[in-house]
Amino acid sequence: DIFLTHIKNPPLVVIFILPREDTLHKNFYTVLKDAYYIDDCYYLYEENSTKFNCKIHNDGIEFLEDVKLELYFDSTFFNVSTEVYEKKSNDLFNPYTSSIDYNYPRVYTDENYIVAEYYHNQIRHKTLIDVFDEDLRILIKSNVDAKDTEVKYKISAKNLANHIEGLLMIIIK
Repeated sequence: DIFLTHIKNPPLVVIFILPREDTLHKNFYTVLKDAYYIDDCYYLYEENSTKFNCKIHNDGIEFLEDVKLELYFDSTFFNVSTEVYEKKSNDLFNPYTSSIDYNYPRVYTDENYIVAEYYHNQIRHKTLIDVFDEDLRILIKSNVDAKDTEVKYKISAKNLANHIEGLLMIIIK
């Protein structure tokens, strides 16, 4: 609904646009839903998830360069967070802390898999390092009865003739 008001001195037209109740309700619901979604994600992924990382050992005789590491999680077993969620602060005017770059892996869905992808400029030879700088946040779906599952991995690098593929065994407790 639009209301017009005319003020004679000085000549001025003021327009008030008031949302309808159903629009106001939808907007309010969207704001609340978004706020609770972030809180829920924080609770699920930061407080209750399994923090997952693994190690890679370059047993070769030279550095690996421009390394791309991919882990393929079965989407029927796992939920993997796409980001690190911040805890809400007590600041009334800014309830969420500023965004921090955690160097979290890129996480996306590809067919029946959730893929966690990470890049390293180089991996030294004869060195054991973490695959991810920041641990993945993983939840096991509630309908999963299996005691273990496999996660496929793929490693490629500029100076590898062929990429390396394999399986990691994940034991679910």
